[in-house]
Amino acid sequence: MTNANKDIMKRYDEIYRFYLKSVSITNYNIYKDKLIKLPVKGGRNFDYASLDEKNLYAMLMFRNLSQMYLSGFNDASHKNQRCDNQQLCDFLAMKIMEMLIIYIHRGEPKPYIEEADKIGVSLLTLLACKQLDIVDWLYDELINSITNGTAKKSITHGESSPEIQKLFVLVIEMLASERKQTVDWTAAGIPVERFYLDFVHEALYSSDDDVLKKWLTALCDQHLKWCSRFPAVPAEAFGYDIPISMGLWPFEYQAVKNFRAKHGLDTPEIEHPLMKTVFARMPDPDFSQWQKPDWFEDFCEKLFEVNPDISFVRDVFFMNKG
Repeated sequence: MTNANKDIMKRYDEIYRFYLKSVSITNYNIYKDKLIKLPVKGGRNFDYASLDEKNLYAMLMFRNLSQMYLSGFNDASHKNQRCDNQQLCDFLAMKIMEMLIIYIHRGEPKPYIEEADKIGVSLLTLLACKQLDIVDWLYDELINSITNGTAKKSITHGESSPEIQKLFVLVIEMLASERKQTVDWTAAGIPVERFYLDFVHEALYSSDDDVLKKWLTALCDQHLKWCSRFPAVPAEAFGYDIPISMGLWPFEYQAVKNFRAKHGLDTPEIEHPLMKTVFARMPDPDFSQWQKPDWFEDFCEKLFEVNPDISFVRDVFFMNKG
């Protein structure tokens, strides 16, 4: 084993140990209680909010729920060594609604200030779970957020320089590439991690398996490098895009694989510790089998009255009644 491989295994072991400490839901009854109370409180806030604030309260509710469902999905998947479709769809539905509200709503501000690094993780996760159409719907607003300064504002804290962007750059460059467009990150005032630019330019559409395996392995190495162990490691509070809840999930690899498949390209398997986790065996989500929470459709119908621009999900996505 080379020194580089030893370093990667050491980092993986560190992430794995911290993951076990940080992600596990210690009291499942409290978790289920929160999943009941959050929509009740969110629905009440939504009902009593002014028209201009309803989108904001809905977005905050879906964001909190997506984090809760992600924790439950991760915990159960690791314990059972299999990914459950119901829990995966729970998480994806909340995350999709969160992302749609952030970028598609009438009124100002648009979009809401949400850190670009978190947006990058969310969008790549949706691509990893084959929700490519949803991400495509957001593209124009994503580009607008870069050109109008919103993205830069989201990564600038106080008087400090903007944080170097990684996964946000990766997903935007992927989406721009299939449209034959370029993004002027310098003009936008957004510093970028060069690896992700080079990955898209050199590997995303490559048909050379040897070249592609090298880049995909490096992509997974970067996943481990930028996985945060905050607050145990205070230095990883900023600039580490990947939360520990996503530490064992090679979602970048899966996002690239699904993106390439969209363009008729196969993607080789690689040898990497992340590819041995349960999350590397992620099934395709099947929303036809999803049992929606009791409150979900009624709340969404009220939201569509306020924000009709996202009502397309009723007919073309997860609210179909089969």
